Amino acid sequence: MEKLELKHLAPYLPFKLHVLTCTNIESNPVIEEMTISYLQDMLENPIGEKPILRPLSDFGNPCLSDGKVPIMELAKIGDRRSFPAWWDNSACVSDINGVNFWVIQKLLEWHFDVFGLIDAGLAVDINMV
Repeated sequence: MEKLELKHLAPYLPFKLHVLTCTNIESNPVIEEMTISYLQDMLENPIGEKPILRPLSDFGNPCLSDGKVPIMELAKIGDRRSFPAWWDNSACVSDINGVNFWVIQKLLEWHFDVFGLIDAGLAVDINMV
């Protein structure tokens, strides 16, 4: 993956994803909410913006805005069959293949990096901002 594409960012639009508008975190970064017009401009005229996402490794940690643990919140909504590989090893989540669509929707809502953008250097880990 060489650059951010619409397919990587559009799924986050309904969930008020934030974007870091400075490539150097140490030099007063500006954080803005990604809107449709901002996304279009960002993709047409990239100047170092990066979405701020949560790594999948945070899945078993109390990392949601209300201090809740994502895996526990999903367990309240669904059942273990919805994400069996994750339940036993939540600290090492890295593969979302075969996961139910409603789980992916929750991960997008919680700004989890479902496309591997952080590892590709195309997104910023929320824990580093």
